[in-house]
Amino acid sequence: MLLSAGACKKPQAQPDAGPRALPPPTAPANLLVTAHFGHPTSSVRALSTLAGMNVPFELGMSMVLGFDSTLLAAVDLSKPVDMVITGTPEERDVTVAFFPQAPASLRSTLSTRFRFTTVEGVGDRLDLRTQGREQAWRCAIVGAPGEISSRVVCSTREQSLATSARWVALVSSQRATETDDGVFEVDGGSARSSMAPYFRRVLEQGSAMLGASAQQAREQHTTAPDLGDPEPLITRARQLSTQVDAMFVDLRRVVVKLTVESNALVVDATGELNATGSSTIAQGTTRAMAMPTTHALTGRLAPDAPIAAGWRTPADSLRAHMQTLVRTAFDVLGSRVPNAESAQPEMDALFAHVGDEVAVAFSRAPVPPARPARPGQPAAEPALGAWEFTALASQDDQGAAVTALLPQLARAPWLRGMRIGTVAPTITTARNALFVRLPPRPEPIAQPGLNERATPSRTTTTSDVGLAVSNGQLAVLFSPNARDLLRRLDARTAGPAPNVLGAASEGPMVVGVDARALRGEAPPALVRLSWGGSREGDVLSSRFRISLSDQVLRMLRRARREE
Repeated sequence: MLLSAGACKKPQAQPDAGPRALPPPTAPANLLVTAHFGHPTSSVRALSTLAGMNVPFELGMSMVLGFDSTLLAAVDLSKPVDMVITGTPEERDVTVAFFPQAPASLRSTLSTRFRFTTVEGVGDRLDLRTQGREQAWRCAIVGAPGEISSRVVCSTREQSLATSARWVALVSSQRATETDDGVFEVDGGSARSSMAPYFRRVLEQGSAMLGASAQQAREQHTTAPDLGDPEPLITRARQLSTQVDAMFVDLRRVVVKLTVESNALVVDATGELNATGSSTIAQGTTRAMAMPTTHALTGRLAPDAPIAAGWRTPADSLRAHMQTLVRTAFDVLGSRVPNAESAQPEMDALFAHVGDEVAVAFSRAPVPPARPARPGQPAAEPALGAWEFTALASQDDQGAAVTALLPQLARAPWLRGMRIGTVAPTITTARNALFVRLPPRPEPIAQPGLNERATPSRTTTTSDVGLAVSNGQLAVLFSPNARDLLRRLDARTAGPAPNVLGAASEGPMVVGVDARALRGEAPPALVRLSWGGSREGDVLSSRFRISLSDQVLRMLRRARREE
């Protein structure tokens, strides 16, 4: 009986084991990009002010990106937002993690519009209570470590929500104290699989466009290629398109950081490379690290130049670049340069003592002041002079070798026998200077069987090429009047850097563009670029910075609106 009674007893209930612990999430296998926004609302507000806009951030999130208004009311857009992009470059998914506005009342706020459906390994999915409506984003409440133990995570597809939601929530908790306006990261593998094909496609499309332009140019004259035809550019673009993979081979990671300043948007892009890498980017960065970041020669450029640049690189590398440019020019001129084999050594000698610094500028030639407007008449538009180009290269011998070489060049048979179209250039010399006046290109004449479809081309204006030693530096000048440009250059022996560059030097290469001065407008709209590098352990960082002033952002917004 006792045995029977014991056998009939019900088994005791086991204590509740609670929810099954989930393993730590791992990064999605098809991860392309991660992004972090430290304080989205204030960043977007500041950027909108720079660009002259006044669009509420929440309204843009709802109308442009398609987020549900109830969901936006439940999340705190002043807190960090993290995002990942997964998939392939052709088909991408986006997953975003938000902080809840009020964690204690999050579910009650969302329950007015959504039902909660528990999804194994994800969290509580938000399904619209209204039937028949398609959701632009699939969202869920997902657990996260930290003081605030949940995130609202949304994905463009349900599958990406399942594979990315927990990992994005974890990243959100790990980066909760980072306050950058915006940071984007791409690992080297993703960069090689997405960026390399993109650059290759751009180069191939550019080659095709240049090829069409070259074909049109050949129809304008009987000899091809002519001066100004794009054949050398086509060849170079095709060469680069085959080298794209090798350029990215050392890449470990790309980090792009956005900073909204009081009057500019600054973009810092850093490529992390193998320090012992053999790619052109790694080698160029290594050379740049050894160079000064000062740019003394830029102070001699025209202070109102709309485009100016300073470049520091080892002298031997700079000389090699110069020689490549000369060979490209001879390739363009072709048979128009008689006895070109004797020309190359003389031009190589011209750059034999180039130092480690170059400064270049595109500027406008001065024009006479406009007559004052009569009473009652509108003021005259500011006149724009012809474009001029100035290049300065430091000399390790203060220009002594170039000074001795210029008279020899002026007598060189290949230079005196050169033809532009069918006309020889006019060659003159002055103290420490050589000037070559280029005639306008003659209009083509249609010849049966050769260029029957040739049409008269616009006659170009006469221009000068000048080679000179100016204050111990080699000057290369292009202008309608190179003598006048040289006089103005000689007068600028010292002074601040051109306005377009400003006083700050941020790397071995700096470039400045005054977007409004290009059209004769004011105030200036500045774009500044710089490049440099650093090394830490076995990681080499190649850094590129671009700064867009508020005026540039407003110009871009207007251009976009007018499209």
